[in-house]
Amino acid sequence: MRLKVNERTNLELVEKRHAAELSRVVLANDEDLSEWFLWADKRYGVDTAERFIEKAMGEFKRREAVYMVILHDEKIVGEVGFESWRELENQEKAIHLASAEMTYWLTGNARGRGLMREVIRTMLAYGFNEMGLMRVVIQVEPNNLKSCRVAELAGFVYEGCQRGVATWRGRRVDLNLYAMTNSDWGS
Repeated sequence: MRLKVNERTNLELVEKRHAAELSRVVLANDEDLSEWFLWADKRYGVDTAERFIEKAMGEFKRREAVYMVILHDEKIVGEVGFESWRELENQEKAIHLASAEMTYWLTGNARGRGLMREVIRTMLAYGFNEMGLMRVVIQVEPNNLKSCRVAELAGFVYEGCQRGVATWRGRRVDLNLYAMTNSDWGS
């Protein structure tokens, strides 16, 4: 699956053929990425990328997650995805739930040009129009100011700070919650 973001940027469903390049990109940016992602370190070899991709492909088939590489000039510069994809509908169709959490990262040299905002808008169009999502959330540490700003610029609504909701490297952390509904998207 391939989604066009702009003339130079596309999103592709992560596949095994991306493993070597994904590993190289993560290793080249591990210092920066490891500030926010536990998986980003010097041990992120091709085998790690292959395991991630295998897991991601299984989750996509089971309709649990969607992970896409961000290709700028056909080179991987990041990743975007929907995790915790939930769908629920009772037999009487009185209840329908469809939500997901968005995750994303970009390499340092791809930041600061509005690219992630375009990527997020493309993923939201896919999520709301093709996946039938009703709500997408982004959870981010309050001190990750750049990521908070990305969520706001992409049109997400700040819903509040979830105090002490997670642990990160042994310490309790808060997470800001940003959300967009399909009705927000359509307006």
